[in-house]
Amino acid sequence: MTRMLVLSLSALLLCSVAAAADAEVFSNHRGPFVVQDVDSERHITRFSGEIVLTGEIQFSFDQLDESRYGAPLFAKFIPDEQYRDSFPEVVAGFYPRQLTVIGLYDEMATFEAVFGEEMAKELVPGNKPVISVRGQVTLTGYVTSVECDSRQYSARLKAFIPETERVALIAPSNLIDGC
Repeated sequence: MTRMLVLSLSALLLCSVAAAADAEVFSNHRGPFVVQDVDSERHITRFSGEIVLTGEIQFSFDQLDESRYGAPLFAKFIPDEQYRDSFPEVVAGFYPRQLTVIGLYDEMATFEAVFGEEMAKELVPGNKPVISVRGQVTLTGYVTSVECDSRQYSARLKAFIPETERVALIAPSNLIDGC
């Protein structure tokens, strides 16, 4: 009986240690984000809060053929360096990763919000694999999760003000990735 109790307590302790090793440890941040919801099983943490900052939005597009590209597959925001500590990032625990880009939800709606519906129709389909634009963004719905064995940071674009009227067209960079 005592042996069974010791084995049970040992197993419980091992499970607790394993769970603690997977616990996400977040960085200190200076942004307005507060934990709203945690799904420990799926390693998703949702934050409430809204932030206004500057940076670059990159859209990468679905390749239709050798020279034409369709709807945006990915929309990513790269915050200017001085704003990166505004976001909580996972620094220890399950798949820690430094925040360098923030995936933006609903790629086509985001594309239309950035360029306007009329210009978006002119740009898609197009002949560029990536379109990039700098400006001021308002982000809400910040989330961190793990997909494809990689820590991801995501948010929803609420508003966008372009830095200039000029749009930069660039080749794919290492900041644009997928599964």
